[in-house]
Amino acid sequence: MGDRPADLTLKIAGEHLNAALDELHAGRLNFAVFHIQQAIEKSLKALLLSRNTDIRTHKLGQLFALARIDLSDEDMLNLGEIEREYTRSRYYTPGFNPLTDYKKEDVLRWYATAERIYSLVVKMI
Repeated sequence: MGDRPADLTLKIAGEHLNAALDELHAGRLNFAVFHIQQAIEKSLKALLLSRNTDIRTHKLGQLFALARIDLSDEDMLNLGEIEREYTRSRYYTPGFNPLTDYKKEDVLRWYATAERIYSLVVKMI
């Protein structure tokens, strides 16, 4: 990877993906969810930067629509869940404790989606 903004942003996405896996292994699922969302966000932004489009948003749906990449139906569902969980992973929500209420199988599924999106973007840039 070079020093272009797209390359640097993709490198940061990879770091978030690694951090998500570390947090998963440590059992800090809420932090894993945060890093999963960030990995996807930065991957999509890197792709857009490679196309000379610089957008400032955290909304995965908006970034995905602009990126125009093909994802499976399962990954599309996961993307929507990850976008919702991004906020819940960081803040108190009535009836949901981010420190105890995440299920590891959900977070592993979301991680797999982030990994697929990252790998797809690596091939496209």
